[in-house]
Amino acid sequence: MIKRNGLVPKKALVAAISGIFIIIILFMFFPFGYSLQEDGNGKVTISENGILRNEFTVEVTEANELTIVLLKSVLKEFKTICIILLIIFPLLLLSLAFNYVQKSKGIFIIMCVISIFMMIAITILYFNNIEIMENLIKSLSQKK
Repeated sequence: MIKRNGLVPKKALVAAISGIFIIIILFMFFPFGYSLQEDGNGKVTISENGILRNEFTVEVTEANELTIVLLKSVLKEFKTICIILLIIFPLLLLSLAFNYVQKSKGIFIIMCVISIFMMIAITILYFNNIEIMENLIKSLSQKK
């Protein structure tokens, strides 16, 4: 499968690049769909741009100011996790494809195990942040 000059076959590269683009397209729709915009008048607009667009405006008061600051922090952490997923997952796919093509069975198995544990940990963080954001948004919408 490996050419004499050590290049990876075209099929492996095409599969890896296709997987990267599919993942990037999927992540464009949901994860970055949350936004929080402040007006100068003490109002905050919270938008959820998922499949169903949901947007509402909340007036900043002493009672909900801490919730809004916490939501900003969680939203920033959530976007960081999404960016980490967008960087790490394609790199793991490329390294798995490269080690599979190189026929290095030991390194391939180690990379598979590390990849599985990393994806499980990042996925748990991802869904925990979604749950926290949804709870904060729900509490803000009820205080309206």
